[in-house]
Amino acid sequence: MLHLAVLLCSMLILPAAAQTPVRIAIIIDDLGNNLPLGRQAVELPGALTYSVLPRLPYSRDIAERAHDDGKEVMLHLPMETHEGHSLGPGGLYGALSRDAFARAVRVNLAAVPHVTGVNNHMGSLLTRDSGAMRWLMQDLRCFHDLYFVDSRTDAGTVARESAREAGLPNAQRDVFLDNQQDPDYVRSQLMRLVAKARREGTAIGI
Repeated sequence: MLHLAVLLCSMLILPAAAQTPVRIAIIIDDLGNNLPLGRQAVELPGALTYSVLPRLPYSRDIAERAHDDGKEVMLHLPMETHEGHSLGPGGLYGALSRDAFARAVRVNLAAVPHVTGVNNHMGSLLTRDSGAMRWLMQDLRCFHDLYFVDSRTDAGTVARESAREAGLPNAQRDVFLDNQQDPDYVRSQLMRLVAKARREGTAIGI
């Protein structure tokens, strides 16, 4: 495993080839609302990446602990869903004005220290909205050295395409590791992630 920023750099520079080492990045997200579980996650060994929801009771604490432990920190940015799920603080909605949208992005980034990149929390509706995704990537470009990872919560997402158009470093989730809470399922998903990396040289699991 390696830090996601390093993986992104290698994806931009190196073609997948037989002699290229297999590279895997794992993102642990949905952090910020449970301090004991967040601390347990941060204490896991390895160069894991931690994606923290904004403006929750323990968001800052978990991000600081991850950074102090040499781990990479992302913003897990809440986005509007088809089903109308509650997004919690900092949610992005298609009905927001341009100014309100940009302000929400800035406030959310400021709420999580040491952020190097962003991935979407939910967002099955908003990531399909090309106008909103264009706004988001333009806003993220205002902050130096950020990247975007599309969690791919909807097959119709245009988030990564919008990031490319904005010139923002980007990637997408290859495998959800624990969308079923069953140890055998998680093991099988980890094997899928490894197989993907062996075929293509890199893979990202969430």
